[in-house]
Amino acid sequence: MTADPPSSGTLSAATPSQELPPTFDPREGRVLILGGGYAGVATARCLLRRGYPASKIHLVDKEPATTFRTELYKVGEAAGGPEVVPPWTFPFDRVALTSAGVRFHQGEVLRVDLAAREVETPSEKAPYDLLVLSLGCIPAYYGIPGCQENSEEVYTVAGARHLAQRLSKLLTAPPDPSDARAVIPPVSVLIAGGGATGVELGAHIATAPWGSLLGASTRPVKVTVLSGPAPFLAGLPERLVERARREVARAGVEVVDGGQVISVSPGKVTFKDLPPREPDLFVWCGGLRAPDLIASLPVALGPARRARVTPFLEVEGHPGVFALGDCAAMLDPYDGSPVPSTAQAALEQAPVAARNILARIRGTKFQIFHYEPRGVAIAVGRGKAVAAVGKRVVGGRLAGTIKSLVAKEYHAEVRGVLA
Repeated sequence: MTADPPSSGTLSAATPSQELPPTFDPREGRVLILGGGYAGVATARCLLRRGYPASKIHLVDKEPATTFRTELYKVGEAAGGPEVVPPWTFPFDRVALTSAGVRFHQGEVLRVDLAAREVETPSEKAPYDLLVLSLGCIPAYYGIPGCQENSEEVYTVAGARHLAQRLSKLLTAPPDPSDARAVIPPVSVLIAGGGATGVELGAHIATAPWGSLLGASTRPVKVTVLSGPAPFLAGLPERLVERARREVARAGVEVVDGGQVISVSPGKVTFKDLPPREPDLFVWCGGLRAPDLIASLPVALGPARRARVTPFLEVEGHPGVFALGDCAAMLDPYDGSPVPSTAQAALEQAPVAARNILARIRGTKFQIFHYEPRGVAIAVGRGKAVAAVGKRVVGGRLAGTIKSLVAKEYHAEVRGVLA
């Protein structure tokens, strides 16, 4: 097998992307995809588009629906009680994949045996010939005492729902009769993490029409976002970062640089570099890591315990095992930069993974993955965003429209043609 020449850029003579993958026997060609998020569903769709038989594609996820994780910061959409169904998920039985014949198995993956090519769930042991690891990510608490037990998170549907319910109760709680203050104090929300998730969540909470959403009079809210050890919106274009900082300040969000959390107890957060704080609600947006299952595998791990992959998106040293999305660690072969753990990157990886899966089966050429960002948009409050497209940075309602269109594109890619 030979690798396709790059469409752009130059490869260093020392780059491992020039090494040919070892030979591999695909047997029956059964493709097992673990994880039905952006990367997993898009990979299955790309296999179908290339004519691969649906009956040989199996998708496993512990949930009955795929999750639009990039939308989970909109906790106001779940305000009003558990009967409210926010548009964060989409059932697998309504995705066109299943109607086309792709086999969906609901169940938690308990074990992956790479040598035996077998995956175990509570209900079965499923053999595979080619494996796709697209298991997403989970919050990383870095061993901070009390952080997981005493914080909220918006990285999972359950976490976002719980945050919405707690915030709703705080906002509608009647005043304490013993409180003699004439002005009702605001609900204080402290968010640790100045990345996209923390910034979007903070701006959403600060600007959401809580009275209308909850159908009741509500207390004011005060939101503070701490950037933590990393800079505010680290890794994004400088002009976008500056614009975003101004916009979230206009939205009423206080941004504090620093704030490295060293312990969390009920009602109190302690820092290495700032005085302690006692918020009504503490939300952890301080980082992500790969699920424990990835670390349990006999594979090379990169940052945040993600599986290291070759430029073909195969797990290093394991031909026929692919990893993409949030659980994969890869340096771009053209410039050496880390491929980000974003929905955009996952959706770009999917067609390359599908092509290389078929290359394994058919003995055809492999394709090298090269990440080409198409721009970035950060929500900075109700209907507003800051977006960078090329060298241009725009804000306000125009950027909000761009952000909305990006979300719709993600939805379309994951859902496909509806049944």
